[in-house]
Amino acid sequence: MIPTYSKEKVKALWDYLYETGKLIATQVKLEDKIIASRIDYFDGKWMHSFGSASDQEYLNYNVNDLARYYVMCKGSKLGLKFYGLTGQVKKMIINFRQKLLNTIARIEVNIDYPEYEDEYRI
Repeated sequence: MIPTYSKEKVKALWDYLYETGKLIATQVKLEDKIIASRIDYFDGKWMHSFGSASDQEYLNYNVNDLARYYVMCKGSKLGLKFYGLTGQVKKMIINFRQKLLNTIARIEVNIDYPEYEDEYRI
């Protein structure tokens, strides 16, 4: 199992989130051997997949799907509504943030220059 992220990154995530209770660390075992693991974290109604690793020898057991299903069931029980598996969440947040900043800028202009009418609708 060789993940694409460093051990330091995992340690930092663990150290920061473990005490908050917002971290879900999952291991899939076959007898006494760990054959897959994953780390997910959540905040608000969102759960985010940080990463996973699995033993290539056991991929025919669909261990990654099993771990993901477990995490999604646990998230559902916690009341989480959304699960971001890829960078799509980041893109969505960036787009929303830009729209929000544009709206705030229009509001500030309307406050500073009330003599100008802005027909923009939110």
